[in-house]
Amino acid sequence: MSGRFGDLSPKQAESLSEFRERIQDVLPSLPAHHDHYLLRWLRARNFNVQKSENMIRKHVEFRKQMKVDTIITDWKPPEVIEKYVSGGMCGYDREGSPIWYDVIGPLDPKGLLLSATKQDFLKTKIRHIEMLQRECRRQSEKVWNKFSSHVSSCTYYYSPLSPLFLFHCPPSCFPVFIQAGVASK
Repeated sequence: MSGRFGDLSPKQAESLSEFRERIQDVLPSLPAHHDHYLLRWLRARNFNVQKSENMIRKHVEFRKQMKVDTIITDWKPPEVIEKYVSGGMCGYDREGSPIWYDVIGPLDPKGLLLSATKQDFLKTKIRHIEMLQRECRRQSEKVWNKFSSHVSSCTYYYSPLSPLFLFHCPPSCFPVFIQAGVASK
């Protein structure tokens, strides 16, 4: 059994029910409540309900701390980030999942981090992911009707290790861009 919706073993189905029951208090604050979404957390921890619960609770706390639920409407990146950080939605794959491409090769990482804060850069990446998740939900509505399928994944291409970027990036900047890449996953 793959652990995906519609392909669960009896033990996996039981884990999903237990997981849903254990997180009832935080379920309303999650961006989605359906089984597709909850199964992602369980698969990430090999259907260990305790580890999945800990992870989702940390996620909820992170979303509150970073104000992720309103980041698209209530927060605007600084002008330097909007002007010089390129990339964005570039289409859909064959299954209807959105594709986002971050072009950071020509970016001046030192100049960016001297002009904006690390926090602003990370919030920008979180905002991008939220925009991408919003597009996944829109695509799910379109594709669900046609193929009885749910768009629960997207492609986010983020590679700070391009030769041009490495040439211009001082070692002190690497942790910020690596952290932004991890936040994007």
